[in-house]
Amino acid sequence: PTPHNQLPDLQAINAHRMNARTANNEPANGQRTDGEGTERNGAHRQCADGGRTGGCRPRCDGPVGSGDALVAAAGSAPVDTSAALLLPPARAWAPRHSISEGLARAGTVVGHDVAVPRAALPALVSDTAAVVAAGWPEATFADFGHWGDGGVHLNVVFPHGHPVGDDVVDAVHDAVFAVAVEQHGGTFSAEHGIGPANAAWWRRTTPPVAVALRTSLRTACDPLGILGHPGLP
Repeated sequence: PTPHNQLPDLQAINAHRMNARTANNEPANGQRTDGEGTERNGAHRQCADGGRTGGCRPRCDGPVGSGDALVAAAGSAPVDTSAALLLPPARAWAPRHSISEGLARAGTVVGHDVAVPRAALPALVSDTAAVVAAGWPEATFADFGHWGDGGVHLNVVFPHGHPVGDDVVDAVHDAVFAVAVEQHGGTFSAEHGIGPANAAWWRRTTPPVAVALRTSLRTACDPLGILGHPGLP
């Protein structure tokens, strides 16, 4: 991760943007009028440099935020950012939710919600993809998620018609969780807590004293054992 004292100066970026708008006679709200008198919103694709670079480029006007910081830092990023797609939050939610829906239509999804130190995320994805390709070549590995907090969804999608029994699901879980926990010092549960899919890993990685404490608390709060899923620890 970029050291705090080397992060882009957002105030300087904002000032540069406002100066550029003033020089181009642009309103502060990001709208402009092209040569034919047609008003265009800054979020649309348009020639923002008057064609001086020989083509148009995407334009994203509005308040400076993490996207601007990422763009400003891309030149010194430790990973290749040339294929990155940066979208304002309002436009990013639809494709983000469409990923889950698209994967479900593609086949049977064996999902994982893991987290590692953010610097380990590229290696985590690469190593997990290699493990999945070696163990289940018929499946598709699809990762997405919120790298900003170190979390990522690692999905293994089996095509429709391919049998996916409990033994396969358990084996995939073990393989993916092992990469996150044992190879990269992460966790098998990032944002969705403990459930039947990862309860075995909770038992495997939790110290006995913590297991005993949790059991005593559950017994005190739920003496009849009627709360929660029966597969939970």
